Amino acid sequence: MEIGYITDIGKVRTENQDRCLILKRKVGTEDMLLCMVADGMGGTGNGGFASQTVTEQMQNWWNRKLPELLEKPEIHAYISQSLNQNILQWNHMIYQQSKRCFISTGTTLSLLFAYQNQAVLKQIGDSRIYLERDKEWI
Repeated sequence: MEIGYITDIGKVRTENQDRCLILKRKVGTEDMLLCMVADGMGGTGNGGFASQTVTEQMQNWWNRKLPELLEKPEIHAYISQSLNQNILQWNHMIYQQSKRCFISTGTTLSLLFAYQNQAVLKQIGDSRIYLERDKEWI
């Protein structure tokens, strides 16, 4: 498996607000993988704050919450539910901070969690996740 990412600041912005996170771990003989891109909404003032917050919180989820979920019988359903709850919580955290600082901010989120030949996808905003199969993008 090959994993990588590249970001580009574009032609208009002065700050790259893209944040990428790739995490892998072995669970027994199986690989577990989380790939995430958070793209701060540049037109909202402080998108870099929002994308960095989500990235840091996802790292915390991976380190603290995921080990508990590995004990569950229907692991993919529990992981999906946990990610839903945490993403809503992180959104609320970013919203509250933006209100306190009188700024408008936000981020997109594209997330892939893969384990045991199954995947959990989470998608917020206009970024995309593609699947390459037989040299074609789906």
